[in-house]
Amino acid sequence: HDQAGPTTLKRIGASRLKGRILAASQDDDLTKKASDLLINRVDRWTSRAGYAKERHQTLVYERTGEGDKYLPLIISPENHRAKVGSSTEAPFVIANSMREVQPEINILVSPIPDRLFARTPAGVDDWAMPAGEDD
Repeated sequence: HDQAGPTTLKRIGASRLKGRILAASQDDDLTKKASDLLINRVDRWTSRAGYAKERHQTLVYERTGEGDKYLPLIISPENHRAKVGSSTEAPFVIANSMREVQPEINILVSPIPDRLFARTPAGVDDWAMPAGEDD
């Protein structure tokens, strides 16, 4: 039984996601840009994993206090500035607030109203910002 390698999995994943991006955006240029960014990020992740393997380290989400046993994927902007140019610096700079977002919350953003999940039910007025006395 053949196992798919990282390159094959990357192509399959990028192709599937590209189809979903096109369906949501209805824009070939945006789809290509998003697909190119995805492939770039996966390439950087794969490269980081290879680097960790060469150094006999374990690839982890974020740096721990356990010395050189682990190699992190992400770093905060504050710590990034202090380590610019370091070969051991994590490749993905992510603000702390972005790391604290609940992963089980899915948000669909689309310029096409028909693709949005939340719609005003039939017979219900659209929500409007209440006017204050000072308006």
